Amino acid sequence: RDYHRPRTLYGVFKLCNEGTARIYWQDHEVPSVGLRPLTIFGVGREVGLTSGPTKAVKAAVLGRRFLIEVSGTTGFHHVADVAALFVDSLPGASRMRAAHVCGIKGHVVSYEAFLREAAAALPEVGKLSSIKP
Repeated sequence: RDYHRPRTLYGVFKLCNEGTARIYWQDHEVPSVGLRPLTIFGVGREVGLTSGPTKAVKAAVLGRRFLIEVSGTTGFHHVADVAALFVDSLPGASRMRAAHVCGIKGHVVSYEAFLREAAAALPEVGKLSSIKP
């Protein structure tokens, strides 16, 4: 799979952002850091295809059913961890000036495993959430 030839508008947009950062560095020496997490979950992560894990937990808290629309394996990141990583990366970016892009792996597990772990902390997740077959 060639990550420099995205298959979705979302992917093209992300590469465009990275290219914009590179040109800002090239033309104006504005340093930057771009992080590439896979699936972020947690408070505030409620929009987009991979927001299902967050919505499943929120629905369980509210006593509602929820169906996650995607399946498979991905790298999960809690929103606070990604925010902290971004903040922590800024001093290094100012010392190592350029337009940096970093892929971050996260906890690589299936959506099913995520739901099992969430259900261990909040049993309602196991009762009310499922994954589209």
